Amino acid sequence: MYFKYSAALEHSRETPQHLKQIPGPKSFNSKKDRNNKRQVHFNSKRKPVQNPIVQAQNTNTYDRYKKDQKTWALIQRVRQSNKYDDPLTYANERLSSFFDTYDVILRRTTEKKKPKRHGIDLPLIKQAHDEVELNELIDLIGHWSLSALKMISGVEGFLTNKVLLEHFNYEHSGKERMRVFNIQEEFFGQQWSWELAADIPDSDIYDFTFKKELESNFPHVGPTNISAVHVDTLEFIPYPDDYFSLSICYDLWLQLKSNDWVPALKEIRRILKPNCYIHLFLYDFDILNCSNPEYSNFFKRVHRILQKLGIDPWPSKHIHQRLRDAGFQNISYSFISLRKGINTNMGHLLDFVQSYLELIIFDKISNFHMDENDLKEFRDVKKFYHDAVKSGEMVTDFGSGYCMSVFAKKV
Repeated sequence: MYFKYSAALEHSRETPQHLKQIPGPKSFNSKKDRNNKRQVHFNSKRKPVQNPIVQAQNTNTYDRYKKDQKTWALIQRVRQSNKYDDPLTYANERLSSFFDTYDVILRRTTEKKKPKRHGIDLPLIKQAHDEVELNELIDLIGHWSLSALKMISGVEGFLTNKVLLEHFNYEHSGKERMRVFNIQEEFFGQQWSWELAADIPDSDIYDFTFKKELESNFPHVGPTNISAVHVDTLEFIPYPDDYFSLSICYDLWLQLKSNDWVPALKEIRRILKPNCYIHLFLYDFDILNCSNPEYSNFFKRVHRILQKLGIDPWPSKHIHQRLRDAGFQNISYSFISLRKGINTNMGHLLDFVQSYLELIIFDKISNFHMDENDLKEFRDVKKFYHDAVKSGEMVTDFGSGYCMSVFAKKV
């Protein structure tokens, strides 16, 4: 199951063990004690008081559960009407909708950096009412981004026609279900894992996440062939040798420090069966051939931040050697150029993928490593770019990003 579960919020009438009544003194001799007695009598009429930290955790768990229900319902509804070429057919409309949402996210992030204002803030109240609609848009954009990435990379065909075919042809005459080791983070996380489980229904997806989910007794949400495993590090994966038939690692480039790559890849190789694959997506934290100074400054700032954090800004340049050092062979890869500002359906499709990956980078570093002036500069340059593209202009000075699709085999 996706969550590890413990105490429910509304499914039991019994008083949970962690709820305790306020204790009082045993004797009341002094004036201070008599005052305490009155206070204890007053509190004894109240319901048991819950630890505020536990209460907040339960509330967060319940909110997450309800959000997951809505997200999974949305994905199921959209998948029923999906066609393979939808990312290209509706590229212009989807890009425009995404840019509108991107602008809202940037505006909200900038607002968080400003001093809090007192009194009733009507725009923030309206923003709270729009929260549900914004969350649904973000979920939908996550689905669109995965559909676009699968289309331009061809990874879906590779998984279906090669990996699955080899598994069911050569392992136990197809009697054993394929076990897939999937590593996810919040942005590429749960929704992408659900999509993977739905795409490969005859497999069992083991969804490894570094985010410790709060425990709850809520029912399982999402495909039935997926379960979550919470780990603190990839230096030790709690499964035996030769256990998995495929490893999916779409966001290691977001998580690993430079020195952690080879140990993590060695551990992944250990749990893979012989002649089985690891598949990675990589995105360098960079933009090529960009002549817009403000946009270039954003990526220069990203490079400085990542180097302080010990994260490699150019993972695609080093992945081949890292896989070799970890013992993988038969390494194959392809680069996908994500040109920005081209006013065609394919141009909009590539721009969508690049902008989504860019938003992930922004989300990772903005709240902790960018001040108000940095955020405002980035918001302004993105607003200019979004408005220009939506009006049909050919914007040629923002360059192009690139991502890399890599397959390697344990021989």
